[in-house]
Amino acid sequence: MLSISMTEWAMELLLNLTMIIYVKYINGYSNFLNKFSWIFFTFVQFSILPLFYLMGDKYYRALVTHHGYLKALWIRLLKFDE
Repeated sequence: MLSISMTEWAMELLLNLTMIIYVKYINGYSNFLNKFSWIFFTFVQFSILPLFYLMGDKYYRALVTHHGYLKALWIRLLKFDE
């Protein structure tokens, strides 16, 4: 459980530092790059980082070993019992 918390903390720190560097140095040079980067940052922030909370759940980890990541995520988010 502690390693999941440390990994999540490191990923959030890396994402936030990347966002700060992007805003300070790169933002504004390309409209396409601005749109892509903010879509990427939003996707990571709201889709990838919350998966660390699920990895702390023993039921979800058991589902991952039996069904794989995508099906386990689908089952756990919709709270189906199998």
